Amino acid sequence: MNPYVFSGQLQQSSMHQQTLWLFSGIALVLIIATLISETLRWRARERSVSEINVAMINTRAMPLNNH
Repeated sequence: MNPYVFSGQLQQSSMHQQTLWLFSGIALVLIIATLISETLRWRARERSVSEINVAMINTRAMPLNNH
């Protein structure tokens, strides 16, 4: 095989591999960002639900002043 042709194939293969790594890296970053976002949203939702529950408990515990 001609050395120049072989060198060109190696270069093309290397570029193809770099492109695959690049897209894999981008996909990984997007997955991690989505997981972080969903976790933060879930925590905020849990916090708001617990605050509502505390407010409801406090409202029930307050005596009614019927003067």
